[in-house]
Amino acid sequence: MTVLSVARHSSAIAAAQRSLRRGQVASQRFFASAFKVEYDAHVAERAQQGIPPEALNAKWTASVVELLKSPPAGEGEFALELLKSRVPPGVDDASYFKAGFLAAIAKGEATSPLISKKDAVKMLGNMLGGYNVDPLIASLDDPSSRRSRWRPSPPRS
Repeated sequence: MTVLSVARHSSAIAAAQRSLRRGQVASQRFFASAFKVEYDAHVAERAQQGIPPEALNAKWTASVVELLKSPPAGEGEFALELLKSRVPPGVDDASYFKAGFLAAIAKGEATSPLISKKDAVKMLGNMLGGYNVDPLIASLDDPSSRRSRWRPSPPRS
């Protein structure tokens, strides 16, 4: 998440908390998944301290993966953004869940209405090594997950 999106997120949380204190039910929060409520509280707490939210841990990443398989109304883009930007790169338990889910999509073993095979391969390519290497190599044999054939650039003069 960018600093701007954290600020927007924090102001939305503050508005929801104010309406709850006044005895009103914030419909946006009423239908939120348990994970989203927990993560929103974490973001608000960290924003009060003036620091960005922590990267997703394995438990939170597994929750994001489940949300992306069948996203509730209004939470799909939120979960996708978390998967793209809040999972630590490299070899980490959270990265393991992310790479496994994206590899399953790339192979056609799992689906998400928000992530195509090509998107999954692109996201695997952005993970900076670790658990993504084997699925990326396997995706080379699948023409449906390729964007286009790579051609070397002509030599520069």
